[in-house]
Amino acid sequence: MQSAPPIVTPEQWQRCVDAVTDARILELSRWRGWHPSTCYLLRDHAQIGIYKDCWAFPNIDQDGDIVSIHYRIEPQDPNDKATWRHSYKGAGTNALVFGDLLAADAIAIFESQWDAGTLIDELSTNPFATHDWALVSTRGASSANGIIGSLNGSSARMGIRRLIRRNATGFPGS
Repeated sequence: MQSAPPIVTPEQWQRCVDAVTDARILELSRWRGWHPSTCYLLRDHAQIGIYKDCWAFPNIDQDGDIVSIHYRIEPQDPNDKATWRHSYKGAGTNALVFGDLLAADAIAIFESQWDAGTLIDELSTNPFATHDWALVSTRGASSANGIIGSLNGSSARMGIRRLIRRNATGFPGS
């Protein structure tokens, strides 16, 4: 019988969030081309952190537990791509969800959490406070096939089905 991977405690993740200082917010804003308010929004809703001096996101399972910290390692060579790791190894990759899938008027699904952040920035929306949008990151193309299973169970499927039915009337603002 295999034991479940360790769960990151809320205090461990909060230390990552707390490491996103005002200086790191400005760094992220310049790097991603986002308004600082978008960076603060993600930080203030504990959706971004710093782990081992790397940008990080929580990897939250279907029960709402943070099972690992998903962090980006800068490439050593400018011609190489950044790599992503999980701490703790062995935790499955779960979709990263910004907002409420059941209440959202529109759901956007991305491969990258950075792309989801860009839409938040471009629309000047707050998916944590309004129900205009919910955004989902599959955290890579290889994870996209299992997205429905990794989202919050049947409630996510219901939210996506509702969106498909509602989409005939157009997205918010269209």
